[in-house]
Amino acid sequence: MQRPEVSRSGALQGALLRLIADADLRIVFQPIIRLDELRVIGLEALSRPGRGSVFASAEEMFTAGEATGLLTSLESVARREVLRSVSGWPADTLLFLNVSPSALADPSTSEQILGALERTPALRPESLVIEITEQSSENALVRCCAQRLRRMGFGIALDDLGAGAQDLQRVVDLSPDWIKIDRHLVRGVQRDPNRRRLLGSLAGYARQAGARVIAEGIEHADELVTLRDLGVGYAQGFLLARPSCSFHAAARIATRQATLLAA
Repeated sequence: MQRPEVSRSGALQGALLRLIADADLRIVFQPIIRLDELRVIGLEALSRPGRGSVFASAEEMFTAGEATGLLTSLESVARREVLRSVSGWPADTLLFLNVSPSALADPSTSEQILGALERTPALRPESLVIEITEQSSENALVRCCAQRLRRMGFGIALDDLGAGAQDLQRVVDLSPDWIKIDRHLVRGVQRDPNRRRLLGSLAGYARQAGARVIAEGIEHADELVTLRDLGVGYAQGFLLARPSCSFHAAARIATRQATLLAA
């Protein structure tokens, strides 16, 4: 008799193979605002399972991809769909594109991105930020790949600082242009002096290192005010705008909300 875990693994693999073959994904965009000016400077592209998918969330989908050995193929399809959807990208607006360390080290990833840029006049390397999404045991290789992309004009962001045990080492190794603070460090910062001290120190380090800090997961106006006072320059979260299938709509919603917050 087949063990339940084997059966489930096979079912997940089959579901993922169908999703990849059909590109059954929804691409959504969430704005990032500059806090001192309360204006949209970029949007992060996010991949979600299709509405009829067996996967309940993006986290479940990508976790299944890693468990079944299909993560590279899943990421490739997700990037392809993102880059297909950004014709007419707004001028002077950054596109944050998630890339795992394993994909970053794969030459086909940069080939895919460069090919898409050739077909999309609105996008240039300077308008694309490669957001490295997780830790890796191959830090030297990841650093080399990130440096090569930076020399080509791309920005480099380090995602979810505060979610992993070796985050500070990643910051030192990669010298990113952008540091994204995980929402678990941001939540309740206005009430927690330890969080304020830590985030203030990170903001100070970033200024000295020439990096910019984005706080993720902002849900309350008092969090936003506290982060701005601590020197965190940029923010992203439901308070400003939920992810939207239209990057134009997402930017409009965030601009309107920022105007209301400034009033």
